[in-house]
Amino acid sequence: MNSRFFSLGVGLVASALLVTGCRVPPSGGNPPGSKPASDSVIARQAQAHAHYAQAVLLEAGGRKPEAQEEYHLAAQLDPANEELVTQVARRWLLQSKPDRAIEILKLGADQPGATAIMDVLLGTAYAQAGETDLADAANRRAVRKSPLLLAGHQNLYASRLQEGKNEAAAAVLDTAAKARKPDAEYLIGLAELYLNFSTAVPSGKTNAVPKAQALLERALSAGVTNIHERIRLAEALNAVGESDQAAELYQGILMDFPQAPMLQETVRAKLTDIYLRDQDAKRALEQIEVILRNDPTNIRAHYLAAAILSDENQPQKAEQHLRKVVVLSPKFEQAYYDLAMSQLRTDNTNDIFQTLEAAQKKFGQNFISEFLLALANARVDRLDEAVERFTSAEIIGRASDTNRLTAMFYHQFGATLERKGDYTEAVKCLEKSLELDSNFAPSANHLGYMWAERGENLERARELIARALRVEPESDAYLDSMAWVLFKLGKPREALPFMLQAVRLAGQAGTPDATLFDHLGDVHAALGDDAAARQAWIEALKLKPDPEIQKKLDNAKGD
Repeated sequence: MNSRFFSLGVGLVASALLVTGCRVPPSGGNPPGSKPASDSVIARQAQAHAHYAQAVLLEAGGRKPEAQEEYHLAAQLDPANEELVTQVARRWLLQSKPDRAIEILKLGADQPGATAIMDVLLGTAYAQAGETDLADAANRRAVRKSPLLLAGHQNLYASRLQEGKNEAAAAVLDTAAKARKPDAEYLIGLAELYLNFSTAVPSGKTNAVPKAQALLERALSAGVTNIHERIRLAEALNAVGESDQAAELYQGILMDFPQAPMLQETVRAKLTDIYLRDQDAKRALEQIEVILRNDPTNIRAHYLAAAILSDENQPQKAEQHLRKVVVLSPKFEQAYYDLAMSQLRTDNTNDIFQTLEAAQKKFGQNFISEFLLALANARVDRLDEAVERFTSAEIIGRASDTNRLTAMFYHQFGATLERKGDYTEAVKCLEKSLELDSNFAPSANHLGYMWAERGENLERARELIARALRVEPESDAYLDSMAWVLFKLGKPREALPFMLQAVRLAGQAGTPDATLFDHLGDVHAALGDDAAARQAWIEALKLKPDPEIQKKLDNAKGD
């Protein structure tokens, strides 16, 4: 949605106040067919020209306040020159001097044939001066004169909204919607106001958004050729949830303006946002790739590409983009941590330490850098260093942001402590993880399997693993854990279906695992099916040589 409509009050017509300078000279001569001007009028116009010329010279010399006074005098002497009057008034309004604007606008609005824009600006000036009744009267005159000048409706709407009269504000928009034969610009602008209302008054969203959508459909039917209107229409359609129509408009703009690089980049960025919202990663990435071909230093595009590629499980490609982000924007702290996470996913452990050391040198020690260093050290079996980093991260988290101490954090900490051989502390961390999230499946499974391996707390281990399976019923790891705890409970017959399903799912996923076949062999052996046990152990040894499994196989052959 066009952002200008999110600032209520006088700001709603701020576009009417934008000027580059008074470059409209006082009127001269008479329109064809009009009566000759009187000597007094000619004299006033001559004086107006003189003041105008003096203003131009003063402005060229950098004396803007004095120039503005001269422009004002020129407009006072020639109030029928509407362009001059409105530009002088706009300047005063931009300087927050509504009294001076009112002084000149009243003269202009009283002229025969004065247009509605004079009343709109007068209403804006009165509103800026706090004269709400006079502002409303001026805006109502504007609406009567020109029902299709949206600015009049807009000012009335803003006034009602500022006063907290939400129903009256909505009524202003509904009245504006009844205007006959509006053009596309009017329809788009009114739709934007309805969208503004839906944001400013959330309770009115249910009614406002469909009305905005209907207006936008009418604008589409009317045909929009102006590039600015096409962009506004696309933005508004996107805002009401019509992303397909918005994308179609943006694609049309890309085709119609191939030689406008800045416009192309802006539109492609908007298309990217639409596709990301619609979870169409492929098309979003296509737009980003084009943006980067045209602008290889576009930081946002690189960062978005990395995010998409990471979600698409392409961490190596994500890492390439994040490296560029870090180079192009060395103060972008989060990019360092995202880069480190990509490097962690690709086992690029040498680089991850360099990345995190650079981050800590620039931004200091913090939770995320310590946590990632803990994971990296654990990955390369530097378990003492990993535990130190986990401990440091926990201390920082407790001191600065306990929300970072999540179930996942304590799961990783506990898993590392177990690998280090610190079983007691590992249990504490995993229990802490489950305190934070009782259904955090990785911790429930890990603690349950750990107890099953040790033959401890088997009934609770079974309950924890069952909890993990309720979250992920087709996890081959969790199915294996359930089979194993049942095996340890002396229930191999109950264990067998879980074990067979685990082996099947791992095979279907293309990730057969030696441990699964080893456990399957143990279960078959416990059931007295020696042939099936031998076959399972043979499969395990094909995947990974292991002297313990080989010993079981040899003993089985001896039987």
